[in-house]
Amino acid sequence: MQNRVISLDVFRGLTVMLMTLVNNPGDWGHIYAPFEHAKWHGCTEGTNLAAYVDNLVLPGHLWAVSKTWDPEGILSTIPAIATGIIGLIAGTQLRKTCLLGISGLILLVIGFVWDLAFPMNKALWTSSFVGVTAGWALLSFAILRYLVDEKNLTTFIAPILLFGMHPMLVFFFSGIIPRALNMIKIGDQGFVGWMYQ
Repeated sequence: MQNRVISLDVFRGLTVMLMTLVNNPGDWGHIYAPFEHAKWHGCTEGTNLAAYVDNLVLPGHLWAVSKTWDPEGILSTIPAIATGIIGLIAGTQLRKTCLLGISGLILLVIGFVWDLAFPMNKALWTSSFVGVTAGWALLSFAILRYLVDEKNLTTFIAPILLFGMHPMLVFFFSGIIPRALNMIKIGDQGFVGWMYQ
């Protein structure tokens, strides 16, 4: 583990922990507001350019929930690729804390300014959404890199490392455990639903 970037494991662990909380809030009717999924930015789902292109090029291959657009459609894929490229570039600069932090701040500014003309929208994965989320990710990682790897503040990271070094296992169990518990019936509902009443 001597060549590992421990702050990256901490960053991944925090990400997986928060994803698990957001995707498993317990009672979907009473969610702690900061853990709610982002709302649609204001356009109707069927009347945006991405939906138009998806319906034109991918008829019959749209998201089953909406049937009018696809969050992994043609125009949404381009900024998703940009997100991946930003991550690849950041991966080549993992030990350059200052560069990562400054890059994060620049992307945040670009994303928030671009949001004024082209609104952030997670479902469509807009370019302004890419700028803001990548900016926050780079800035957060730079802070963790400084605290964990450079200042050696590691007393709080043991449980987070468990999540960061085994993210797929944690994510898998976060989906299986609630489903398994809901197989236990109490009256006419599953255990998880009963527990949150």
